[in-house]
Amino acid sequence: MVRMQLFLLNLKVFDLTNYDELLKSGAVTKGKERYAQKLELRKKEMAPVEAFIAEVGFQNIRKIAVAPGGEGVMTYTIFYEDNLPG
Repeated sequence: MVRMQLFLLNLKVFDLTNYDELLKSGAVTKGKERYAQKLELRKKEMAPVEAFIAEVGFQNIRKIAVAPGGEGVMTYTIFYEDNLPG
């Protein structure tokens, strides 16, 4: 049976505008440090999605739909086959 799982992601974690400006401005060391911190936050934000895909198996994923979910939010809807009856 095909089922779905919904995830909401905070888009503020993925905003690079300020860090790009820091890197371009000459505050390279400070920019790299902040970029590394932001990268860790992104990994934590995506971790539940990646863990779910690992749990159900990538081969069982039928579709991943991405859409805006409101201001500052992105929705990931994952359709997957669970191979369980009805």
